[in-house]
Amino acid sequence: QKGIITYNENLFIEKFFFWNNKHITEEPFVNFLLENKEISEKIFAIVPQHITQEVPYPSEAWKELYSILQAKGYFADRSIVGSHIEALLNPYKKNVLDFFCRIIETLEPTTQDLLSHQSTLFALLSSDKTSVVNFVMKLIKEISSEKDFDFQSFADNFALCFTTQKIAKSQLIGLDILAKHYKKQAPTNPDYREQLAVLFTVPDVKLQEKVASLLTTYFNHEGLSEVITPYHDYLKGKAQDLLSPTPVPPSEGKGASLNSTQETDTTPPTLSPSSKEKEVDTMLLALCPPSGKSARAEYVEGILFLIGDCIRERSPLVLDL
Repeated sequence: QKGIITYNENLFIEKFFFWNNKHITEEPFVNFLLENKEISEKIFAIVPQHITQEVPYPSEAWKELYSILQAKGYFADRSIVGSHIEALLNPYKKNVLDFFCRIIETLEPTTQDLLSHQSTLFALLSSDKTSVVNFVMKLIKEISSEKDFDFQSFADNFALCFTTQKIAKSQLIGLDILAKHYKKQAPTNPDYREQLAVLFTVPDVKLQEKVASLLTTYFNHEGLSEVITPYHDYLKGKAQDLLSPTPVPPSEGKGASLNSTQETDTTPPTLSPSSKEKEVDTMLLALCPPSGKSARAEYVEGILFLIGDCIRERSPLVLDL
């Protein structure tokens, strides 16, 4: 400030956060920050631009400092909340993103803070970091009843996390938000049921029951059974009762085939291709250009690729195939 040396922002912030770990929550240092509020704008507000590779340790001490300053009204410029929320969009390491999540919590974002950045919160639902998805879903829940909540944008972005693993609680929160808004105004896009049905692949009984309830209450239009059919093997508990499958004719389906085999023949099956397998081999070869492999090898390879697609995408089309 006195012009004795040239100010180097990168260097200063690096030393401030990574070297200044001792006594940061003690009264002399806290008072210094409170007396020099311009530091809030010049340093704390631009932290996400500089802390990108590692977390300043001890991170808990920094979280405590933020809490102390927040309680003292230090962060009057609420743009600091937006800069930290937007930082979560970056492909940083999980520990860095988790650090920013903790800082956002200590900043105690208001309803207006969150509504002002709801589009960013919605976009973060597609994050590959489950801790980020879980964190932003809690924030979204806080504003979901507000008049200015953009429900349609939320619904569109919520679908992006339907295939994300290990976030069943957050997905259930999202479904509750859908149900609450559909109760006020019925959905106008029946095709959304195809996206909702993907959630049946999540092995959580409560989640499946909620999805089944939404589908039968708000999306019970013609063709619903066709949408659900690829997911019947995943259904559990009350979801099975709500979405009871159409009976399969005796001449079709795995069950009939297994029963007839048990009643009429106990001889182990031979490895020679059946007429059905030959038919599939012929169809597969018609779809795939010859590669010098036998039809049976092409068939097995094709099945393996389909299994891979099913695990990765879990889309109705792939499951049906």
